[in-house]
Amino acid sequence: MKFLKAFSIIFIVSIIFYGCGPKFEGTFSISPEKPKPGEEITVMYDPAGTPLEGKDNVDLIAYLYNKDLGDAVGIEMQKEGKGFIGKFTSLPGSFGAAVKFVDRDNYELEDNNNKEGYLIKLFDDKGNSVAGSKAGLAVGYYFWAPAAGMNRDGEKSLQLFNEAFTENPEIKNDFLESYFNLLLRIKPDEANTIIQSELTDLEQQELTETEIGLLAKWYTRINNIEKSENYKSKIYEQYPTGKYAQEFEFDKFNKAQTGNDKLAVMMEFRDKFPDSKMLSNMYNGILLTYRQEGNFEDAYNYIKNNPNQIHPFYFQRTVSSMINAGSDKQLTKAFAEEGVKQASRFYNEPYLEKSPGETEKEWEKSRAYYLGLNEFRYGQLIYETGSIPEAIDILESAIENASKLYGDQDLLDYYGKVLVEDGEHQKALDKISQFISEGNSSASLQDNMKQAYIAVNGSDAGYEEYLGKFLSAAEAEMLAELKTKIINEPAPQFSLTDLDGKEVSLSDYKGKIVLVDFWATWCGPCLQSFPGLKTAVEKFKDDNSVEFLFVNAWERVDNKEENARKFIEANNYPFHVLLDSNNEVITQFKVEGIPTKFIIDADQNIRFKSIGFSGNLDQMVKEIELMIELVRG
Repeated sequence: MKFLKAFSIIFIVSIIFYGCGPKFEGTFSISPEKPKPGEEITVMYDPAGTPLEGKDNVDLIAYLYNKDLGDAVGIEMQKEGKGFIGKFTSLPGSFGAAVKFVDRDNYELEDNNNKEGYLIKLFDDKGNSVAGSKAGLAVGYYFWAPAAGMNRDGEKSLQLFNEAFTENPEIKNDFLESYFNLLLRIKPDEANTIIQSELTDLEQQELTETEIGLLAKWYTRINNIEKSENYKSKIYEQYPTGKYAQEFEFDKFNKAQTGNDKLAVMMEFRDKFPDSKMLSNMYNGILLTYRQEGNFEDAYNYIKNNPNQIHPFYFQRTVSSMINAGSDKQLTKAFAEEGVKQASRFYNEPYLEKSPGETEKEWEKSRAYYLGLNEFRYGQLIYETGSIPEAIDILESAIENASKLYGDQDLLDYYGKVLVEDGEHQKALDKISQFISEGNSSASLQDNMKQAYIAVNGSDAGYEEYLGKFLSAAEAEMLAELKTKIINEPAPQFSLTDLDGKEVSLSDYKGKIVLVDFWATWCGPCLQSFPGLKTAVEKFKDDNSVEFLFVNAWERVDNKEENARKFIEANNYPFHVLLDSNNEVITQFKVEGIPTKFIIDADQNIRFKSIGFSGNLDQMVKEIELMIELVRG
């Protein structure tokens, strides 16, 4: 009997343990099945077969949306059996959420359901989808998708808008602003006709501030100035301190030419709308304009008179311009010191709002990054005045802070140079070897590493082998990471005209590996990456199995062909440039920002997609080489 009793207890405990444990239904599931706005949601995630398979620490990031992206919530998930469990609470006014999962130790490694996001619908008390949920997601698919790691998809966005407006016509006016902007981007030839029709319908309704503001704003966009001015007058009469009155007054700021003119407009605006969120853009814009003018004395007086208003990013950018312009060293140093003070204050006690696309953890890292950039500029100036130990301390703090988010190659290069020039040769060897093994090699770092090596060892004997082991470690790490990023999607087929007037089709290169780079002449990161791309093109010039195509798109000039031709000829770039004058191909490839590179295999499938430019040309060239070799197999 004792045996039976003991067995019964064990059996009951087993039922409780196994029966009440988490039930993982596929990769992603939630409880309750129909959550309401403001309700806690339990997420169950099984990473088997995803990029996070085998990871011990997984975070959940939920992007909560309504009419726009509302907030990003980061949760540390708990390991339970074969998967992970996490809970978050949606905002009371949320329409839904897009979820992705990340490796807690490396946020770049993520599972976002193949760039579609894991989507959570929210429901009302009757069990129906919240009105506006489809329209809110439509906004997301085009406007905030990149922030959530999702593919931008204009066609899907348009489809969802149309479905939402049919199912819930009462919410249409709330989304017309986003709908019109989408039409201008993906249906440029039809947009004005559709917008005119919608505005005509809108005029027949009982008009609120939102409707009057839309009519004023969008009649301007379709060049009906008479009607626009009529509705603008109504806004000033009926809603003189509202959203649209602020937008119209903000236009005066954009039109002001000089920093001092913008400052005068801002002060007038601030008197009228002291609580406006638009003030933040004005404060930043004034400093940016002073920097572009080279008016650094007024810029310094401006930042001293407006503490806790300007984003720290613009301090270090201005100091960098002052250094490059050979500005007064005392003024430059004072500006840099103020930048560190403001960035430190911003890091510890943020005086600006968090971006809705960042979690609290990501926001903290970005604040540290901006502090690091300001410390870098200040460290440069301290070093040049001869305060070498102090400069090294500041630069080391800058590296620690900046590396919490992206890092900065120029900072690493400068720090390596300072150590060598100060005679800290062993320390230089140790630090530079660490940077290189982490994938941050550059010509500057290698030059300084060689100098340090010779100083420590008395000659360069064995240097190549010494350097090689760190380069190999970096390459192995990069290769392992690239293997997690391989995709296999059919490449959109296209035909475009090149600068010689010849029609070029992607299908012309079937059987070859093709790198397609989307760029524009106004895009700073695109132009910064071009010297490295020139190196890559020259490396593969004798390899008939590889082709490079540079697609010029999103240009803002009338004669796009002449604009692109002049740029390429002036810089002597050996690039085969294609003109996407109507931005059709860049839309087909669902490009979210430029530069974006695609590696297409011999069967015309996209195998890699690389967005942006890290600032490290050597690293970019190596990455291109490895991607091509992986695709080649």
